[in-house]
Amino acid sequence: MGGEENSVKLFPNPASSEFNLIASGEWEQPQVSLIDAAGRIVRQWTGLDLNGNTPLSISGLPPAVYQIRIADENKVITRRVVKR
Repeated sequence: MGGEENSVKLFPNPASSEFNLIASGEWEQPQVSLIDAAGRIVRQWTGLDLNGNTPLSISGLPPAVYQIRIADENKVITRRVVKR
């Protein structure tokens, strides 16, 4: 397994209305979820091509710390994102 596999970048972080996601490696039908501090899924995206710069909107959500979860059939990666 290469060192680049499962590499995830989120920027800007903190973000106010949108952040960009780049996830390298092989992803088969990934599902991206934004999860609040109570564990609720507050946004969900499917059918994304994660190998490029993928903008994701978080407008309309209250300022908070969220978890972004990227999952497919073979792996799950979780990162923190801050909404200003």
